[in-house]
Amino acid sequence: MTAMMRKHKSKITWVVAISLLSMCFVLTACQGGGGDTQTPSGAGDTPTSPSDTTPSGASGAETPSGSDGAAAGSDGAETPSGSGGTTSGEKVDFGLSYPDENTPFGRYGVLQVLNGQLCDELGNPMQLKGMSSFGLQWADGFWVLTEEAFDALAYDWECDIIRFAMYITEGGYRDNPSLILDRLETGIELASRRGMYVMIDWHILTPGDPTDEQYLTAGLNDPDMPAEFLAIKEANPDWTGPQVLFSYIAQKYGHLGNVLYEPANEPNRIGGYGDRFDVWKNTLKPYFESIIKVIREHDETGIIICGTDNWSQFIDAPTASPIDDPNVMYTMHFYAGTHDAGYEVNPHTGIEGNYWLRAMTDSALESGLAVFCTEWGSSLASGDGGPFIDFALRWVEYMENRGISWCAWSMAQKNEVSAAFNRSTSPFPDGFWQDDEVSVAGRFYRAMIKGDPVPMYTEEMQVATSPEDAVHNGDISKR
Repeated sequence: MTAMMRKHKSKITWVVAISLLSMCFVLTACQGGGGDTQTPSGAGDTPTSPSDTTPSGASGAETPSGSDGAAAGSDGAETPSGSGGTTSGEKVDFGLSYPDENTPFGRYGVLQVLNGQLCDELGNPMQLKGMSSFGLQWADGFWVLTEEAFDALAYDWECDIIRFAMYITEGGYRDNPSLILDRLETGIELASRRGMYVMIDWHILTPGDPTDEQYLTAGLNDPDMPAEFLAIKEANPDWTGPQVLFSYIAQKYGHLGNVLYEPANEPNRIGGYGDRFDVWKNTLKPYFESIIKVIREHDETGIIICGTDNWSQFIDAPTASPIDDPNVMYTMHFYAGTHDAGYEVNPHTGIEGNYWLRAMTDSALESGLAVFCTEWGSSLASGDGGPFIDFALRWVEYMENRGISWCAWSMAQKNEVSAAFNRSTSPFPDGFWQDDEVSVAGRFYRAMIKGDPVPMYTEEMQVATSPEDAVHNGDISKR
């Protein structure tokens, strides 16, 4: 179905919905929905300059270092009660056929890319803002999969989109496919019932090449996968793990119109700055095309977002050989303490800053590529240090001016600067989380999503305004 056909269908369904409202209130009531740098992905490994592609250290935010986060399938790491994935295979609806106009999907409808810009179904440029989960295999990643938490994210934080980080290695989907898929589907339902967009993140970290056998075979040998998944695998014995997974997701959820696909979030350590164009053309582009092909069998217009080498910082690499699909976008990731967005002299140090990533992003945009920042944080690329609110605000303003949609990292319940929540944060908030349950970074993310002023904090809280000023002692914030 073309975007225009979907548009007309959407208009017709609105007319039907209005008629039903006037004819029968009871029917209407029944219609309503229910109710590294991660360390960023790649965080801890993200280089500070385009030529520095050697990992800079351990990824502290990937594996909850010293945390109580349990790996998938281990004792104490069960999905929060009240949540439950939908794996039955029937066509789901989640109330999106008659969306509430006050929800993100009700406002924007089926998305499309026009002239290098993400647009709503009527062709108006727009910007999505939301949050990324932490790894769904860890307790401090899937803790948020509750009705109450998603009520707070939808109605208090006003998130347009939720990105679900489905790590493949690091104890994730490769090791526990059916469990991680169930958590992913739980998240899709929780967000969709509230009219939010969802992003399916095939989250790669180590190894960094999405064509590595560890990724290509992930999920193919679990007999406990849903029957529909197993049927796809059986019918297509030559398909890779990501092909089967994304075919399953597109077949089951693509008709909803609110699903975005991210088939490899952060390719890394495949090549270097000098051969980035060749790495894209010879390795990454063919991989993405293989995934796009199976998605398009069931979802002809869904937004598909492709990563680039160097933890999705070589954003200009596809300019010479873009993918031939009108609704493909490319992702750029940054961490404010490591990558600055300005061009002028750094006001805090008096010297020129590390601005190459913004220059690459400008180059990609000016060439006509559509850019979506699927992951960013206010910390250093390690996931700690800061938060660097001044630098982060400069990036947020830049993305606003360029119409770049974004998801902030992350909804981790972890003692880490990039985490939006604390160890004591309740999975069952009564409408909203209390201030002491949300980190300084989390309060900043919430304000940026809602369009509120930058939060102000007490005088005794020190601000980290540059990497040299970072103090690793917990919450450090804006003056």
